Amino acid sequence: VENAARSIGIQDNLQLNDLTNVDNDLEGIKVGLDRLKLDHLISLLYKLENNSPVLKISHLSINISPGERKIRASFQVKKQKQG
Repeated sequence: VENAARSIGIQDNLQLNDLTNVDNDLEGIKVGLDRLKLDHLISLLYKLENNSPVLKISHLSINISPGERKIRASFQVKKQKQG
């Protein structure tokens, strides 16, 4: 997630937190993004969706601040543990 955000130039808008309530064979993080343009969010989601290993994106929430038209988004990303 960090590499994808860096490649788009939005790493300063990124917050990552480990998920603790995931199945034993998975690991995951909660992603928070603030002050984004819509095209940056779509680019990030596209990069994550086409990542190898396969990532599961869930719990996507998007809010738009009315004044600046910037987006705040959060979602969870999970993957199989490397074994």
